[in-house]
Amino acid sequence: MKKKILIITGILPPDIGGPALFTENYCKWLKKKNYKVEILTLGDKKFYKKNNITIINRNAFFLFRFIKTVIAIINRSKKYKIILVNGLHLETSFATFFSKSIFYFRVAGDKAWEFSKSKKITNLSFDEFQMKNNFFTLFLKFLRNLSLRRSSAIIVPSKYLKKIVINWNLNKKVYQINNSALIERNRNTKIKKNKKFIITSVARLVDWKNLRECIDAVKYFKNIEYNIIGDGPLLNYFKNYIHINGLNNKIILHGKKNHKYISKIMHKSSVFLLISSYEGMSHVILDAMKLKIPLVISNIPPNKEVIKHKSEGLMVNLKKKNDLLNKLKYLHKNQNLLNFFSNKAFKKYNKFFKKEINFSKYDKLIFNSKY
Repeated sequence: MKKKILIITGILPPDIGGPALFTENYCKWLKKKNYKVEILTLGDKKFYKKNNITIINRNAFFLFRFIKTVIAIINRSKKYKIILVNGLHLETSFATFFSKSIFYFRVAGDKAWEFSKSKKITNLSFDEFQMKNNFFTLFLKFLRNLSLRRSSAIIVPSKYLKKIVINWNLNKKVYQINNSALIERNRNTKIKKNKKFIITSVARLVDWKNLRECIDAVKYFKNIEYNIIGDGPLLNYFKNYIHINGLNNKIILHGKKNHKYISKIMHKSSVFLLISSYEGMSHVILDAMKLKIPLVISNIPPNKEVIKHKSEGLMVNLKKKNDLLNKLKYLHKNQNLLNFFSNKAFKKYNKFFKKEINFSKYDKLIFNSKY
């Protein structure tokens, strides 16, 4: 009998983001195995269904959209025993009251913290937010936990995040499956020592990505090109900051771009730079490993699960002043290390972060376990 699955997600390409790329790539993998796959997502168009994809208008009035999404999930769940929820957790939690399906919730972060940070409700770090509360953050955590408690089981991308989610006391089984590199092309050529040192970051333009610190470090170099690819609430701030500091000749803000464009920029890069204060497990770091781009990343726990410092890349201590600048200067002077780091990281990618490896783990868990 043909296996079937419904995947629920908040975004899908051409929208850009980890959940969108995960859903697209996992669906392609399932279809190659001859599974029947249907997707329910939000989009910029009015409600329509095409090629087993149901899109609900994200620009509709929130309450109407919420109700329409819940009803759509209820109706679709009648045809599917297995449902993977990669977004729209709250809407799905309401739908579970009217469905007998098995719901696996994929959790890549803490939506309560992300919302609080983006709305400037809190200045707390990810870890601090888990321990401290005010009335509004308590309410957000209540909604987060309310939705996740309606899952059959939860899947997270890192061991670190698994510990965090277990501490939410949801009384649900929490499984850890690594994220995978989702970019398509390999770079097989060696990195050559160039007169221009090319650094690339791919990130949402939010404060916990620490891009201002990256810009401040880059300005000390001559013959450098720093590419920042991504969009977000700080886009105009960075445009002004780069202009005020006279860095337009060194730094390029590319804005929101698709995966093909990102791949093209990354292929010419000497270093991939991402010093986030928080990541669940970054897809773009794994993409850089696959493309053999040497890594300079923050030493937060999820990143330590991905690479070993001074073996597969360099890790930056966010609490140590000028540590990023010193690490970049070190690599700039010792470019013979670029290929050493990238080749070691590529071997680790092949062992732990290939799509085939981790999508097979999803397949085994979702279709064969009793959660």
